[in-house]
Amino acid sequence: MLSDPNAPAAEGNEKEQDLVNAMKKLVAKAPTPWPQVFLIRNLCDIYGLASMWKTLQVEKWILPQGVEISQDRSTRSNTALMFSVLDKAQNQLKSKDSTENQSLTSVMRQMETILRLPSIPDELLEDKLKKIMDALGDGEDPGLLEVVFHTALTLALFPSRITHLLKNICFKPDVVKGSYLPTMPGDLLFDEKNWKIGAMDKIWTCQCGSYWIVTNCGLPMEVKKCKCGAAVGGTNHKPETGFMRKEITEDRTEKGYILASRLLRRNELERCLSPACVNLVRALLHSCLLLGIYADKQAILDLMKEEPDDV
Repeated sequence: MLSDPNAPAAEGNEKEQDLVNAMKKLVAKAPTPWPQVFLIRNLCDIYGLASMWKTLQVEKWILPQGVEISQDRSTRSNTALMFSVLDKAQNQLKSKDSTENQSLTSVMRQMETILRLPSIPDELLEDKLKKIMDALGDGEDPGLLEVVFHTALTLALFPSRITHLLKNICFKPDVVKGSYLPTMPGDLLFDEKNWKIGAMDKIWTCQCGSYWIVTNCGLPMEVKKCKCGAAVGGTNHKPETGFMRKEITEDRTEKGYILASRLLRRNELERCLSPACVNLVRALLHSCLLLGIYADKQAILDLMKEEPDDV
């Protein structure tokens, strides 16, 4: 078998070497790249992505013809990482499950539109899949669209309760109108643990509407100036004019897509997610929104608090 490239090389293991040689012969004689796809998928499942990457750099014969892998991981294409999903897609195309094939048909149609490929009547799904992969490989910067395509295929082929919302955004965006979307900013004031340090801390508001936290006993004992110029706080528990207590009794988290411009966003925690997880989930969400535009553009625009300029 192929060994973990991080582990010491086995000495005198002729049976393993014979097996590798047999696989090389199988790959060389195979009319399709799917034996290589099978190997890549199992390398990733058994040893992990990093080890698989090192193995592919050494064992070039595993890569299908025409696929290259860069020594610099920062410049690599995602094509090799899509093989496990493409393998599932290829097998599904041979099955008679009309439900999943219908989802695959929607994915192919959306990607044809995004890539501006001609739609050929009665074209086989296998041929569409090959046409789309060829078009992705010919692009100047295929990384983003490969992520979009990979997301769509995964949602279509691996149904899950966790990804049900994302799948609907992709293929049936009209049914998610009025829904909360993942990683959208929540109402930080409603959940006291976001701001309350002491047991008696209270929320007050300036006359301009901005919020202030009064600590210790929760009553004002000093005067400061708000960004609007008004005096906030107070002395001896007596608030300044216009400075008022605010009881937060309602969660005002907004529904739909409410993110501000990416230039105004901060890389911060969102609920229990780390910044890395937030960015990953948002990449999936944005991929689904892009695909959803080609299913029902108006439904996607209705999800957004502000209509984007580049749709």
